Amino acid sequence: MLTIQIITPERPLAPLQGEHITLCTVDGEIGVRTGHLPVVASLKPSFAMVRSGSKEQFWALSDGTAQVLNDQVNVFVERAAEVATLDVGVIEARITALESAPAGPVQAADLAWAQAQRFAVQRSKAAQR
Repeated sequence: MLTIQIITPERPLAPLQGEHITLCTVDGEIGVRTGHLPVVASLKPSFAMVRSGSKEQFWALSDGTAQVLNDQVNVFVERAAEVATLDVGVIEARITALESAPAGPVQAADLAWAQAQRFAVQRSKAAQR
């Protein structure tokens, strides 16, 4: 069993347990199961999926870093949100507003976060089919 810890600057979220986690790195998606070799990977704004038995839990993640060591997966990101708590209408409205806002580093980071949330919701819905 993997222990997955998502850590943001605000606080670490409650640890998750699962047999598998999928993460989106800057080089592509990786899947981690128990016994995985140690790895450190840069994450792009996207999603994480934790599988425990037949249950899958999806998270939207900003960019960050993941560390895998001894069946412990630490995910260090600026922002994280469980997909089940997200409202697609709010996300779409935010993306529309940000796309028409003046470009800048804060706008770019906020837009990347909103797009990551939208993608995480889409992946979650695709997995339910």
